[in-house]
Amino acid sequence: MPDAGLLWLAALTVAAVAAIAAIWWLSRSSGVAARRRIGEYREAYGPLFADLWSDDMAKRLTALVVVQRIARSAGASLGVADVLLAFIRDRLSAPAAGGSAGFDDVTLALTILVSRAVRSSRARKGQVLDLSGVNFRGAALFGANFRGFRLVRCDFTGCQLINANFAEADLAGSVFAGADLRHADLSKADLSDANLSGADLTAAQLRGTKLVSANIAGTILIGTSGLEQEQLDGAFGDAGTAVPERFRFVPVKSQRA
Repeated sequence: MPDAGLLWLAALTVAAVAAIAAIWWLSRSSGVAARRRIGEYREAYGPLFADLWSDDMAKRLTALVVVQRIARSAGASLGVADVLLAFIRDRLSAPAAGGSAGFDDVTLALTILVSRAVRSSRARKGQVLDLSGVNFRGAALFGANFRGFRLVRCDFTGCQLINANFAEADLAGSVFAGADLRHADLSKADLSDANLSGADLTAAQLRGTKLVSANIAGTILIGTSGLEQEQLDGAFGDAGTAVPERFRFVPVKSQRA
């Protein structure tokens, strides 16, 4: 006899796919009636993901597995990004969001968001994956994939971001004070006006990274790849800034008010 949990998961997946597929089909129509029906379907499939907002990590991960299966379909992925972006914002809005359970659910949500189907559906609508202003402070997000995200003025203070992918991300004005960014990929990321004070970027990828007016006081930049003198010239730091021997760095204070 099939396991009851598996039957529930299968039924949930089928129902969610059907609802989201219906929204995708209706979105190709025009007129007030079609838009009204889209809203009705959104209300219908929303409860299917109710466990995303559960206090139980296991329930959140199970719900994310359902979302991941749905997202594999180009048509059904419509709306998935909005659900996951809202989930991450809500998940990290509570004090001590991680607790003893960790941040496996946030990492999985990010993995789904950067999947080909979800990215393609967003690109067709001319939308980016935007988590600007989110407080990630202290989160352990080893290997998290933020590639191409808009993360303006986010707070990553004290985060564990070893092997994280921030390539081509917009990180202008974000804070990475004391963050562990060893082996992270920051290629072509925009870190203008960012605070990287005390961050460890050992062996990070910095090819084409914008560091204009970035605070690198006490930042470790030893062993980085792609770092150029011009990038350092545009940043400011102090005597504690550790740069590779082949570069010169004159400690200066920020000229900003």
